[in-house]
Amino acid sequence: MKKTAAVLFVAGLLVACSPKFMTPMQTDVDRMTAKFPGYTLADLQKGMSLYQSKCGACHDPKAPRSRDEAGWREIVPHMVEKSNKKGKPISPEEADLILRYVITMGKH
Repeated sequence: MKKTAAVLFVAGLLVACSPKFMTPMQTDVDRMTAKFPGYTLADLQKGMSLYQSKCGACHDPKAPRSRDEAGWREIVPHMVEKSNKKGKPISPEEADLILRYVITMGKH
């Protein structure tokens, strides 16, 4: 019983201490090239930067792994619309980069 509790405690620490935003890597881009032809590491990095700055202007952005693709495809357009109405514009190109970033780095 003590061993199980110790393992659960350590697992909890690892999850709590894991970085919220994983550094995008070429392997992430490679995994998504069929879905997003022409997608580059620079695009993925720009999407991360936009997600942190644009979404972070209104709230603490969720970790990309908090949702799967369907969840992100539902919430991102809604949040972009909300941000634009509040006078914090997000262009369609920026919205696309943000969406591609969270889908790429999200739950699979």
